[in-house]
Amino acid sequence: MAQVPQMINYQAILRNSAGSIIPNTNVLMRFTIQEGILSGIAEYIETDSVYTNQFGLIITKIGAGSPILGTFRNINWATGNKYLDVEIKTQTDTGFMNMGTQQLVSTPYAFYADSVGKNSYPTHKVGDHYGGGIVFWTDSLGQHGLIADTVDLDTGIVWNNGSFNLTNATRNGIGAGKANTERIIIKQGNGQYASQLCADYQGGGYSDWYLPSVTELTLLYNQQAVVGNFTTGVYWSSSELSTQEATAISFTGGAFTPSNKTLTNAVRAIRAF
Repeated sequence: MAQVPQMINYQAILRNSAGSIIPNTNVLMRFTIQEGILSGIAEYIETDSVYTNQFGLIITKIGAGSPILGTFRNINWATGNKYLDVEIKTQTDTGFMNMGTQQLVSTPYAFYADSVGKNSYPTHKVGDHYGGGIVFWTDSLGQHGLIADTVDLDTGIVWNNGSFNLTNATRNGIGAGKANTERIIIKQGNGQYASQLCADYQGGGYSDWYLPSVTELTLLYNQQAVVGNFTTGVYWSSSELSTQEATAISFTGGAFTPSNKTLTNAVRAIRAF
């Protein structure tokens, strides 16, 4: 949900023409972001007054200085290759000295993602048929959420693979079921049990289904009328309680049930988007 910071961190050690550092000195920097490396088209220029430390180090943020040309926020990161041209001017210089040009290759393109993401990213709401199932929870923007399969994968299957051991599948919250499912399978191996059943499922052409955590299963219980086709029985979550027990939820009354891993409960696979 956070806003992308409209700045780029910049650090450098300043040296004079003899190669010696320039310590404890006020320096005026001029940054130009341009399209193309040689005789590029300048899209943004700013100056920034900085102070070198005892090691000649400067630390500043491009985008926080005084603009001369353009607006940092309006740089079109989507078009062409962007290059940063750096110039400095010390107190004894009569003009700026060019320190070279380098390509901006990674981080600034997050600005482009930020500028288009909120407008072009698809949004969904609870009840939508999407991603191989039915949406039963979304974030506040509707851009990310959880999808439930439209039918149970099984109405009576065990949680473990016949051996009692700790799988460390104790994560909870939104998305936690995926990590739990992976931990269970690593510890239990191949077999016919709840997590393996979900991981093997490829409904709707998707292969990232998993057994929901307690939190996710509770959200699914609250939307069971929207998703539909549930039994009146107990459903497994991927949240482990102990060597012998995992948490299940009754879809009749919503009660949390510590359930022995060898008991047979229902399974509904979910996936995240």
